[in-house]
Amino acid sequence: MHSESTVRHFLLNVLVQLPKPLEICDAANSETTAVVGYHVIKGVTGMSRNEMQFLVQQSVTDGEIIWKKCKWNEINPLQHNEVIEKAYQKYSQPFGIWYQSGRIFFP
Repeated sequence: MHSESTVRHFLLNVLVQLPKPLEICDAANSETTAVVGYHVIKGVTGMSRNEMQFLVQQSVTDGEIIWKKCKWNEINPLQHNEVIEKAYQKYSQPFGIWYQSGRIFFP
């Protein structure tokens, strides 16, 4: 069990629902697909889950986060993979979002 004063690090798999479908063109075959949302992974550090949730909410401006479908994975960012370690080491603030993946759209 963690106390509220413990600094915690998470990789958060965020599901975002777009306000209206978006047409995406596949460069490989020139076909378009209507997508309704996307997944993005964010690395975030904070004192509480509420604080981190607020930070992530503020960082998403193009849709609504479906929190019930988000996955919180607590990690040690200095003992993860190379991409995560480098992203965390470059971030100069003690709290906040220090990593963001690309978006993976879904129909």
